[in-house]
Amino acid sequence: MKNIFILCFLVITSIGSIHGQCAFDPTITGDIMACPNETEGTIYSNPSDADGYQWYKRSFSGGTSEIIPGAIDNALNLVYFDDLLFYFSVDVTVAGCTERSDEVLIDGWAFLLPSVTQTGDYTTDGSGNFLICEGEAIIFTLNNPYNTNITWFKDSSPIPDTNSQVLEVTEAGIYTVSGAPDVCPDYIQNLGVDLPVLINTDPNVCTILSISEPQVNVFSFNPNPVKNILNIISKDQIETVKIYDVSGKLLDETSNTNMDVSHLNSGLYFIQVLASGKTSMKKFLKM
Repeated sequence: MKNIFILCFLVITSIGSIHGQCAFDPTITGDIMACPNETEGTIYSNPSDADGYQWYKRSFSGGTSEIIPGAIDNALNLVYFDDLLFYFSVDVTVAGCTERSDEVLIDGWAFLLPSVTQTGDYTTDGSGNFLICEGEAIIFTLNNPYNTNITWFKDSSPIPDTNSQVLEVTEAGIYTVSGAPDVCPDYIQNLGVDLPVLINTDPNVCTILSISEPQVNVFSFNPNPVKNILNIISKDQIETVKIYDVSGKLLDETSNTNMDVSHLNSGLYFIQVLASGKTSMKKFLKM
């Protein structure tokens, strides 16, 4: 009976020394996320000064971990074309005790194409050109995640000292931009389209677009943006209410304080109110 007990103790001790009973917990670090332009990477086992290593690989779709022949070093070189969407683990041996790490999945970053949004006092001419008036600006913003290694271009030449996501444009020219996500700073992508800016020479349009908040607050209105009914509020007697488009064209004129704008296309418009001899104009957005 004593011999049987000793034998069982030896078997249990031997099994425990293979997995789960060591005084260390192996981990894997390194290039577990691949950038779209990368082809190779390296992952590492910790601790890095163990007596022995053995790496394993398992498909993302299932199955069991299989020994990678010859992969017996602290570092394992990856070829992303072959190793993307595979799980990796490693047996680490220290002082005769072997412990296996948790699996890590080798995955890759994926990004949408770069895009730019525009703000500011500008119009368009229907041909893809942005029109600004003298002294005004259009603001181009390169959208996330392209927030590093940014270069803006004007007429195919880099604009010096423009590494921000935001560019304020006050001059005519053909603009574009390139940049990269901060997690993949070498993955520099071009916008792929031009942003042509022209100076608007129509004085009527520029007069309309130059309006900001009125010096005399004749009226308020709601909602903004509006879908159907625009409600105009004034402490003075409202005489006329006019609606203009961004070209300065008069679209509606009334004395009604509840204007139906449901027939207007989506976009930016201007509302001008004459009340008790005082006039002011504000912008509103039609949904």
